[in-house]
Amino acid sequence: MNQQVFNVLRYFAENPGKITQRMISEEIGISPESVNEMVTQLIGEKQITEDYEITETGIEALKPFEVENAIILAAGMSTRFAPFSYEKPKGLTVVKGEVLIERQIIQLQTAGVKEIIVVLGHMMEKFLYLMDQYGVKVVINNEYRYKNTHSSIYFARDYLKNTYICCADNYYTKNVFHKYEYHALYSTLYMSGIWRGERGVFCEEDGLIINTRRPAVDQWGMNGYAYFDREFSRNFGPILEEIYNKPGTNDLYWEQVYAEHIDRLHLYEVRYTDDVILEFDSLSELEAFDPEYIKYNDLQLLRNICSALRCSAADIYGIKPVAKGFTNKSFRFCCRGKKYIYRVPGRPFSEFIDRRIEKGALETAKRIGIDTSYIYQDEAAGWKIAGYIESTEVFDFSNEKHLKLLCDIFHKLYDHNLTCGRIFDHLYEAKRLLEKLRLMDEETYDAAAGLLGKIEKTDREVKGDGWPIQMIHNDVYEDNLLVSGEQLYLIDWEYAGDADKGVDLCKLFVKNEATGEDIERYLSLYFGRKPDCEECRHIVGCAVVSFYYWYVWALYMVKKGNDYADLAFKYLTITNRYINEYENRKS
Repeated sequence: MNQQVFNVLRYFAENPGKITQRMISEEIGISPESVNEMVTQLIGEKQITEDYEITETGIEALKPFEVENAIILAAGMSTRFAPFSYEKPKGLTVVKGEVLIERQIIQLQTAGVKEIIVVLGHMMEKFLYLMDQYGVKVVINNEYRYKNTHSSIYFARDYLKNTYICCADNYYTKNVFHKYEYHALYSTLYMSGIWRGERGVFCEEDGLIINTRRPAVDQWGMNGYAYFDREFSRNFGPILEEIYNKPGTNDLYWEQVYAEHIDRLHLYEVRYTDDVILEFDSLSELEAFDPEYIKYNDLQLLRNICSALRCSAADIYGIKPVAKGFTNKSFRFCCRGKKYIYRVPGRPFSEFIDRRIEKGALETAKRIGIDTSYIYQDEAAGWKIAGYIESTEVFDFSNEKHLKLLCDIFHKLYDHNLTCGRIFDHLYEAKRLLEKLRLMDEETYDAAAGLLGKIEKTDREVKGDGWPIQMIHNDVYEDNLLVSGEQLYLIDWEYAGDADKGVDLCKLFVKNEATGEDIERYLSLYFGRKPDCEECRHIVGCAVVSFYYWYVWALYMVKKGNDYADLAFKYLTITNRYINEYENRKS
């Protein structure tokens, strides 16, 4: 049976009832004359009746092409879909009143695909209701955190037969699935311009894909679903097993595995227009398709916004992630014509932060005019809302104008001689982390503790100078300094505490890697005069002790599984530089 005859026979199988040859021609895209010939052939072969009904013989002819199951990939973290993906997987997003993955399951089942396997990983527990509600089977990909989509196919490889391969986050405006498929295929969309995240295809006249490239450039590209026939599955499974544990394969999409073995793996393209297959890479794309999406997606972060701003979900729009900060995730949004930013606290850092102290520091910073953008923080959960600051230029520690603005903020903070109720003793905190390090890794502990004698000596001398303990920011770096016109905002007071102001002041020269007389030059911007020798020595000592703390902190975070090794090395370098500077200033 050739493909055109198959398509006509499948049409009869999928559309019981009144059928005309014109309907077949328009749906399948072949001429009325060709349809007439094929219908005549099928009647002669007793696969359809003269009343245009498929017969048992026709059903038997389609049996080898029957789709046996579908695998839906739903293990990924969908980081581009932030902030919704902070609370639930992208596949559970509600679009036009329907849950993405549920809509796809229903479309598959309506087409006659009864066995559906969902591959889960990230937030897998949120999908488990699908087993009871739709009778799907579940496979767990426990390597989703560090491997790409090829791992999900690998974990579900025992189910590969005549199989649809789908992504949980696709939205099909019409049902693209069938009970029967002629051969292995991949859906494609035409992509104008350069599409760096997509794979373009090169095909023979019959649609066989003979080569691919990434990015797709002004060509048809792979997007949507795939279908593996039994031959493809028999060939693909062993290839996947062969390469799976090889070095350098963790980041592979399954399509890359296919592309590298395209001579042995045959897929045909099936073309669609971009109004049939949709993929929402960001909330802005979803909002363009479904302006009311926010009303149907009940998330805690939306309830938080509504509570703090006394608005409804319908008032919230324009949500966009903000790629900033070491410890937290943030997104901007609009509400009633104003822009805001929402801070989602980073869980790995909660042991270092007292949200009650942070909230008090934020309220103080707003009251004295250092950060007037602050609106609300929940001291129990740690989320925060602030007015969005339109930054006009990036803060630069080598820019004297910027440094003068920062010194003005320092004076507003220190001249009030405020306290926030939390003593932040950098040496004490470093020792506390060292004890944790000692239990985790003796060698790392020994390396970090090797400096401890010098740090303790410096700390005793600095404390002996008798400088007051008062509220400081304790985390003064570029991302926390927002320049807006002639105004500077010092934001994010998570590490605020009562300590020596030299801990903040030392950033004036540390960030510029200054030594010798250059230290006096930078500090004079704060003092309004040339600082004396003892003032400089004291603040250099504060740099030594505080950056030693941050060095130990970064080592501890590395041992907790965070990628902060470069940060640890940077802080160690700073510590050693100013140990030498401090000793020089004592002699």
